Amino acid sequence: MIPAVLTIAASDPSGGAGIEADLKVFARHGVFGMSAITALTVQNAAGLQDVHPTPVETFRKILAALAADQPIKAIKIGVLPNVEIIEAVADFLAERDSIPVVLDPVFQASRGGRLAAADTLKAIRERLLPRVTLFTPNLEEAKTYGLEQVPQVEDRSRPIFNLLGAKAVLLKGGHREGEIRDALLFPESAVIWTEPRLPGTFHGLGCALSSAIAANLAQGKKLRFAVGKARAYVRKQMKKAIVTPSGIKVLPHI
Repeated sequence: MIPAVLTIAASDPSGGAGIEADLKVFARHGVFGMSAITALTVQNAAGLQDVHPTPVETFRKILAALAADQPIKAIKIGVLPNVEIIEAVADFLAERDSIPVVLDPVFQASRGGRLAAADTLKAIRERLLPRVTLFTPNLEEAKTYGLEQVPQVEDRSRPIFNLLGAKAVLLKGGHREGEIRDALLFPESAVIWTEPRLPGTFHGLGCALSSAIAANLAQGKKLRFAVGKARAYVRKQMKKAIVTPSGIKVLPHI
């Protein structure tokens, strides 16, 4: 049976990130993709112009309908535009403790405005982080959560878990200078990947990575192996990237 994977995220009409990119990644990994859209956005690879959150009662009905349709084997969470949507997701996860969940904390578009309200941070900390299997912040997002000395903590992971309460953290190092350095952190250990930086500015890398991890987890892979496979997939797609008229690169997922 083909495993079903649910993405809970915003729509990116350009197809480079968000729900649209997640579903492409799921298809490439041989899993059945389902989606619960948290917000409609007006954006393209060049930047974000506007965000319209889904009415929360409609969003709750979508989650209920999907849960009744077929067993969900993994969940990827992206943009959560407001506290009401976060509460709905938390309630949904509370009844599904055995499902692996990957949370990609997207607050700010890399080019453009905010994707989430300022008060979402506290709600994510309190309602979602204790329930997720893997939290995937980049360096700037990690600092938003209070990790001021992020570059120094990769090999001393316990302070991260004391602060975040997550089961595992993938600290993405793509925003630092020099080579790419990603760290998969567990309470007592860490796995580090380093590789040369590929040229260009990319759109949707975080979405692709987190959804690829969720797809691998749905297929029964262990977390460490799922992350490694997902990183390799994204790296391969980056080498085949499409250059948009604005000069931004997007992943083809072909």
